[in-house]
Amino acid sequence: MANLWVVVALAPTLRPGIFLDDPVLLLLARNHLRMLQISVRSVHPDQVEDLRQWFTGLQTARRDETIATLLDETVTHETAILIPNDGNPILVYAMEVEDPIQSKTSARSGKHPIDAEHRTAMQAAISGIPEHEIILDITPGHRAGDQDESEEIGESEQQTAR
Repeated sequence: MANLWVVVALAPTLRPGIFLDDPVLLLLARNHLRMLQISVRSVHPDQVEDLRQWFTGLQTARRDETIATLLDETVTHETAILIPNDGNPILVYAMEVEDPIQSKTSARSGKHPIDAEHRTAMQAAISGIPEHEIILDITPGHRAGDQDESEEIGESEQQTAR
């Protein structure tokens, strides 16, 4: 499963649409940016109920564990939306993170049992990336001359999911 990292709040030296795969940009991001991580995934139809139950458990019976993981990953908000889509369900997953480096590191090496369980649940439920098109990507600081970078969003290198 892959994710797309999108700049939400920009440091004055960065422009919208820049992807943080460069170590210098990651350093800037750590100190100046919040990131919104968005993924769009197809869900195995026979896994929808299991996925619903997993996310319900994260918000209820396992809320304290979930919050501990979110804090480790510097996540300030996480949401998942399930779209039925005529028998081909789609999961839209979004996370706002304060520190993209810490978030990525913690997600990969999570110290809580729930971290590995989350990876397993997501791997079982996700069937791939549905065809989709980003048709708007704009920030107040975006200039018309920066279009080349914003057009790369749909084709950018994607990061590994949690």
